[in-house]
Amino acid sequence: MFDTYTTVLGNVATPPKSFVVPSGASMVTFRLASTPRKYDKEKGGWKDCPSSFYTVVAWKMLGENIAGSVSVGDPLMVMGRLRVREWEGDKQRHTVAEIEAISVGHDLSRGTSAFRRVVRPHADPLPPDTVTLTRTR
Repeated sequence: MFDTYTTVLGNVATPPKSFVVPSGASMVTFRLASTPRKYDKEKGGWKDCPSSFYTVVAWKMLGENIAGSVSVGDPLMVMGRLRVREWEGDKQRHTVAEIEAISVGHDLSRGTSAFRRVVRPHADPLPPDTVTLTRTR
């Protein structure tokens, strides 16, 4: 109910990994690095600030499309729910920022991309008396 939504621009830092969870749902994860830049007046140029790293989690069709479309180094825009998780292990406290992705796309201010609609067969064929709606452009 009170989720925090965010949009992060960054580069893919690790190859997307695909998993199937015990419920049977597919999931993909990868790390996204976001490096802000600021103008350095003294040097007369731009400099990189420290990077922030996010673990991106995508479920079902979105995850499958990411696995087939995204590579390390790709500039992306990721929009989703932000969660910060903490745990203890190896006698240390760990913290990770996760984004449960709702939408992911290539950052077209930094390159071009070609969209291909994925057509998946229906699991159950439609009964003959079912009306099928189609969208036209």
